[in-house]
Amino acid sequence: MPSLLGWRNDKIVRLDKFHPNLLNEATRIMNQSWETLVVFAPNFEIWNTKEGTKDEIHLSVKERHQLRDQYILHNHPIPGPFSPKDISICATYGIARAYLIEPNGMLSVMEKPTKGWPKQLMFLSEDPMMDLYMLAMSGDLEGYDLQLERIAYEFKIEYWKVKIQ
Repeated sequence: MPSLLGWRNDKIVRLDKFHPNLLNEATRIMNQSWETLVVFAPNFEIWNTKEGTKDEIHLSVKERHQLRDQYILHNHPIPGPFSPKDISICATYGIARAYLIEPNGMLSVMEKPTKGWPKQLMFLSEDPMMDLYMLAMSGDLEGYDLQLERIAYEFKIEYWKVKIQ
């Protein structure tokens, strides 16, 4: 079980505010060498789990449409923030909240804006997503993270990170 204190935007956060199912699953999949998706109902009951490869999880059209208004957690075997594809899937399928756990224990959180996901984030060819994609391809994770924070601010997306270990 992770420690009870983490950081949110350089401020200490009590991790007991997170549901135990979320923290347990994040800890379980954190160091896997393949991506795993855990889908939670809004009460954090585990609804579905799906394993993928080292860099993607294949979901059928039916599975993608079942993500609407759910909470999802997945891992990245190689440290890095939400990918452009992660963001596009959140926007396209109306995911309520997405969590990403990295091997270093960094848990990123992204929540659907009150007015819904902006349509510009549904397509990787749109300007904000293309900028993210180009930074991701260049390997500039610091620049990527700054661009992701800018997009979150611009579109009023709740986005933050907390260290759980």
